[in-house]
Amino acid sequence: AIFINFNKIIKNIIVILLFNSMNLLFIVSLLISFVFLTYEYYYLAIPARLSIRPHGDEVFQSFGFLHYSREDLKRSVKKRFPFIPSKYLLIHVTSLRCGIMCNVSASNKNFIRLNSNVNYGFITLKNTDDLIRVVTIKNKIMYKSNDCVFDSYQKASENLDEVKKYDKLKSQYKLIGKDEYGRETWRSVWKNCFYKCFSKNNFYELILTFLVELNKYRLSFLENPVKLSATLQYSAFNVAKQIAQEKFELMSKFKSSSSNEIVSFISAPFANIQLNKWYEEYLLFRRKLNSNKEKTRNLIVSLLISFVLQTYEYYYLAIPARLLTHLNGTRHYFGLDGIYRSGESLKRNLLRQFSTTPPDFLLLQLLSTHHGFILNATQHNNRFLKVNSDNGNFEDINVENRDELIITSGSGRQLMFVANDGYYDSYLLACEYLDNVKKYDKVKSQYKLVGKDEYGRETWRRVWSNCHFKCFSAMNFFELILRWLKELNFYRRYFSLLPVELSNYLHHYACFAASSIAGSNLRLLHRAASVFSKEIVTKASAPFASLKMNQLYELFLSLKRRRHINKESKKIVTSRIWIRLLIHHNGSKTYDCLDKKFHSKKDLKQTVKKLFSQIPPNFLLIHLISISYGIMVNASHFNNRYIKVNSNDNFEDINVGNTDYFIETSGSGKNLMYTSNDGYYSTYKQASENLDNVKKYDKVKSQIRLVGKDVYGQETWRSIWNNCYYKCFSKMNFFYLATRLLEELNKYRKHFLLNPVKFSNTLYPYACFAAKSIAGSNVRLIHRVVSMISNEIVVSTSAPFASVKMNQWYEHFLLSKRKPSKNTQTTKIVNALFSKRTTEVGFGAAQKGKLVVIVIIVPINNLLMHGNSMRYGNRVNISDSNNKFFRISIIRNIILQLYFNNMNLLIIISLLISFVVQTYEYNYVSVPVSSVYSTDGKFIYSYKGENYDSKKKLVYGIKMSFREVPIKYLLIHIISLRYGNRLNISATNSNFIRVDSDKSFHQITLPNTHYLIKVTSFNGKMMFKCNGGLYDNYAVANHCMDDIKKYNKIKSQYQLVGKDESGNKIWRNIWSDCYYKCFSKRNFQILTENFFLEINKYRQLFLKNSLTLSYSLQSSARQLAKKIASKEKGIAHFYATIAAKIIVSTISLPFANVQVNKWYREIFLLKKNSALKMIKTKNLNDFMSLFSIVSLLILFVLQTFEYNYLAVPVTSIFYQGGSESFAYQGMYFNSRKDLIENIKRTFRYVPCKYLLIHLTAIRFRNVVNVSSNYKNFIKTDSKPPFTLINIPPSLDLIRIVTIENKQHFECNSNFFTSYYSANKCMDDTRKYDKLKSQYKLIGKDWHSRIIWRFTWKNCYYKCFSSSNFEILREKLLDELNGYRESLRLNKVTVNYALYLSAEKLAKKIAEKGNKINYYSHKFPIETVVGNISLPFANTQMNKWYTTFLSMKKNNHDYILEKKNIIYLFTLYTTQVGFGIFKANKYLIIIIIIKYTKFFTDIRYEKLLIILGNLMFLYFI
Repeated sequence: AIFINFNKIIKNIIVILLFNSMNLLFIVSLLISFVFLTYEYYYLAIPARLSIRPHGDEVFQSFGFLHYSREDLKRSVKKRFPFIPSKYLLIHVTSLRCGIMCNVSASNKNFIRLNSNVNYGFITLKNTDDLIRVVTIKNKIMYKSNDCVFDSYQKASENLDEVKKYDKLKSQYKLIGKDEYGRETWRSVWKNCFYKCFSKNNFYELILTFLVELNKYRLSFLENPVKLSATLQYSAFNVAKQIAQEKFELMSKFKSSSSNEIVSFISAPFANIQLNKWYEEYLLFRRKLNSNKEKTRNLIVSLLISFVLQTYEYYYLAIPARLLTHLNGTRHYFGLDGIYRSGESLKRNLLRQFSTTPPDFLLLQLLSTHHGFILNATQHNNRFLKVNSDNGNFEDINVENRDELIITSGSGRQLMFVANDGYYDSYLLACEYLDNVKKYDKVKSQYKLVGKDEYGRETWRRVWSNCHFKCFSAMNFFELILRWLKELNFYRRYFSLLPVELSNYLHHYACFAASSIAGSNLRLLHRAASVFSKEIVTKASAPFASLKMNQLYELFLSLKRRRHINKESKKIVTSRIWIRLLIHHNGSKTYDCLDKKFHSKKDLKQTVKKLFSQIPPNFLLIHLISISYGIMVNASHFNNRYIKVNSNDNFEDINVGNTDYFIETSGSGKNLMYTSNDGYYSTYKQASENLDNVKKYDKVKSQIRLVGKDVYGQETWRSIWNNCYYKCFSKMNFFYLATRLLEELNKYRKHFLLNPVKFSNTLYPYACFAAKSIAGSNVRLIHRVVSMISNEIVVSTSAPFASVKMNQWYEHFLLSKRKPSKNTQTTKIVNALFSKRTTEVGFGAAQKGKLVVIVIIVPINNLLMHGNSMRYGNRVNISDSNNKFFRISIIRNIILQLYFNNMNLLIIISLLISFVVQTYEYNYVSVPVSSVYSTDGKFIYSYKGENYDSKKKLVYGIKMSFREVPIKYLLIHIISLRYGNRLNISATNSNFIRVDSDKSFHQITLPNTHYLIKVTSFNGKMMFKCNGGLYDNYAVANHCMDDIKKYNKIKSQYQLVGKDESGNKIWRNIWSDCYYKCFSKRNFQILTENFFLEINKYRQLFLKNSLTLSYSLQSSARQLAKKIASKEKGIAHFYATIAAKIIVSTISLPFANVQVNKWYREIFLLKKNSALKMIKTKNLNDFMSLFSIVSLLILFVLQTFEYNYLAVPVTSIFYQGGSESFAYQGMYFNSRKDLIENIKRTFRYVPCKYLLIHLTAIRFRNVVNVSSNYKNFIKTDSKPPFTLINIPPSLDLIRIVTIENKQHFECNSNFFTSYYSANKCMDDTRKYDKLKSQYKLIGKDWHSRIIWRFTWKNCYYKCFSSSNFEILREKLLDELNGYRESLRLNKVTVNYALYLSAEKLAKKIAEKGNKINYYSHKFPIETVVGNISLPFANTQMNKWYTTFLSMKKNNHDYILEKKNIIYLFTLYTTQVGFGIFKANKYLIIIIIIKYTKFFTDIRYEKLLIILGNLMFLYFI
């Protein structure tokens, strides 16, 4: 009865809407909402608490509300769950309180039925297995069934349906293996545990039982039991969820996706026998050791090796901290941006903040220990304290290997986890990365896959020597990028091309794109940005990523060898255009082509070339189909009278013998189609691909070999498909295939005395549409949505063998009659095709690469009556299902009608989204009305100048005025009440009248008016007011309110704000608790005002004047924004590039408040691109944004880099009266304020935040106190009284020094003439000094490793780059002498003349772009040249020595680059000169050697060294 009434209501609504010309979107959404109704209900139990007062009154508490009677409680429950009939609603009284006594009810007792009339007592349920309970989790209502929690009642009902259906199957013991131990183990574990048992808690019970069973099997092999890993469990769950969401065709890819995963598919009720199946497979493998199945090998790993490759679960997490010990013995810990006065408080905070990390793996890293004034800096791999110790205090632990250690960086929301110099957002991601390092770094056979080109192999070995996954994945694969760039430049140099540099801007976007494609939450943003970018995406196996550049180099070589072959010309097929010629009586000619008339051949030729510009003119022909002369018409022969377009003067006639491989045009304009092989295609490319397939596949004519052995089947196939191959059955877009399949099917059905099936004109279009969608057209999204409610069957077969598909189904049907087969997809197809009830069928086909996709549509009634019907004697009850599928067919027909009528794809997709995702939602409308209380005791209501003497007339008038608003959402607001001279103004949420209420029309009070649309009058016109904005009609205001509801929930904008502290602080102060509803008020006026305030705050950072808001610019900007929003997307780009004073940006609605901060951050991306900086300076001198934001980026043009602190030296002088003055560069200042103002003006290009004043000396009379380098500083951005501060020694400063009366900037003992150069030096020092893994790049000779470690102990980039790399020269000399001593050679000394020559040569090479070419440069004879990355310069001498040792083993390896290295380690080298010069990110190191030759051949010298070593050994 409920469904019959609902059907009537739906029908009446649709008729009313159609006659009122309502939007089709709303009608179809109503249909969809009716289709997806749940037709079977389960009892739903809503929890409530009962309190009995002393007088016997009952008070119920449910969902935080109190109800003082059962009737109130029932009404509240019905309103909260209106979609469930009251027959299936129960109230479970979970507890009963009387006074101080409280009784907790059992799970099956104290229930109240909502549809009962009894207001006392409770009922008891016999069985609660099929009961759905309502639970509250995190203030959200959830539905619980079979111990599983769901977010909707429908999902919980589906879960109970599955439990009912599958729990009946209890014959799993018949499918287990024959091994006795396995059978006993399975029975002991799974006794009386079927689907309902093991599917509890989302199959968590199945997992636990699997673990018990696995350990029992392992016990039989004398192996230790395994434990359940939380991280592996989480990863396995994600993989299983991903596979379950994909289609069946893609499931096979997951089976071989990873070497440590086992993926299996099994029927739901038989899941408990899966582990027994693996156990039987393993036993079979032990008997047959020659088996090499992938799954069996994975099973051996899981059973015998105790999951060794998968036990990389947790790693030690180190949190840095500092320890301060006072003189009285108390200890204070500094860590996580806080001070902790005891170890216990720090420990509690660590355990609370890192709750996801096991306490046993938490470490505290003491960076330094302060004891009074004594500071002890701990070693890099020492002083780790274990947090979870047994004695309650921190316990020292020795960490030998830091490679498997995760260290935290930052704090709060900026907390990051560092592993292998890479930064990760979470601890689990860092653990996964270290797992990958352990797993993939063992693979070291990459050299076997390098190409065969000799130069390519040498280059690859030179770049990637001893660099495997752990090496190139450091710094989030930044090392991989650097080495790729180096390798690419080597290849480019081989082809005499200039080297390329790494662009910071492109690098950041490429990293963002790679992370998005890999699966981050920004995938949708990247998909939109990729439309405008020129990105190339490629994939490689993780351990073999280092081979990618070499593979591209080999591909480039192969393309150079085949450059003369033009692949595109092979795919070009001749295209012809139809034309008619009309000859007039006066001899003039008119050409009729493409629905246009041309009076000359030249105009026709130009138009055809322009229209078909994508086709080469040599392949364009014009087909003259008729010649009209007066009233006479001569139709030309089909293969005659072709005119060549690409002729010199006039059109040139050609004779064409074969037109099979011609493409013809049909229609014109937007309806232009291309015809090939009688099929119609929308583009020339698709028609060409069709002819390519015809040429390729029509050669295959051996289909007879695949026909079955049945004699009747062979005769039938020959009679239908005789001489019909690919070219034949692919005509008319595979229409011939569909008709012949139908003809063959009817002959087979006739053989079984079945009636023939008809060709369905309604099913065929949808089958073709589905086949094209699956094959990869642009309507794939539509089909994916519609396929959920359709009855299609999809199969794919090889293209030339599609004609044998029906014969294969016929053979399968014959086999199934002899021996029933499993319920596979082929069985479903055969049962549907050879069923008595099948009367019509639809076949659709489309090409997908080498396959042909065939879609079969059978009427739903036929499929339904095979297994989903209920019989009563000889009758079948299918009425409910028929109603449901009838509605499905209506929806499908509507969509197909829109699609085949060439409706815009965007409209269709919007329809589908409205079907599946949401329904049209109305919002309440408030109509203001004033009332007057007359003297005769009546109320008179006034609205729009009309008076109403009763509420009934008022309500009727309001209904007629607002017909577009449903009366359910229409409210009348009595805004004022006048009585005589007294006037009462109503509150904003009180005195409302519901239009759809009963005749009494009582006034109500609303809880809030946040989402209320108000009717107002503006300039004599009625307007709708939503969130302060005025709109002409209700639909627009309703859409505005929907946006507010949807977007105001998003409150994570702070995650997109930059990491700059000052910018972050400004953004939070301005946009605190201001989200979409806040800043979209008054048509985004609040957004404009806050933008203006935020800009001025950023300007204050750089001591710039505040801007003022120009109303003329405001109006122009608003008009321009409106114009751009109404045009196409390309208009925005046009205004952004042409107008010199405009910046146009588009951003997602809820994130509009981060736009100015984005511009502020984008300035720093222009750091190293001077050309782009000039363009920005030109365009941003006086610009205007969408909301009239004037001059933002011009403020930061001079500050497009990261700043470092600058210390200005000043002398302080104290006098007897206590006054103080300051001396700076010959000027004196009487106050600190005057000094600071002068310093700010002098260094205006440095922000005040980074400008410090250092009091280097304090003079009092004749006494001078010299300050240390880290004391007595004044911050210029501080407020009076400008107190002195001390800075930590770890802070690096740029200091100002005076050399020969000139001001210089000192950075790391290097002197520069400008702050920018010193700032760049400081950036390089900070960046490169973090790299401390140089020891991994040195050679394997143990003696050289000892010398290198002794020479370069704790000396990294900051150490050896000081004093213009003077330290590097000294240590390179010490290292060279150490190697010479190991060879029993004399030490060498530095020659100043050689030093000057080497410096000039290094500078000359650096100026030419750091290219080192031994064949083009004229080097001195005894010169060694090296080019190395900056942070790894201390490994250069070791590389030369390693090369020298390899040359000693291979006497013939004397190429020009290596030959001069021998002179470093010869007996007669006495003096050297080092030349070092910095070139971008590389360092040029040159050694010029003074060599005294006594022999003319190096081999005699080698002989002399060998004889000396033999004599030394003899004396020993």
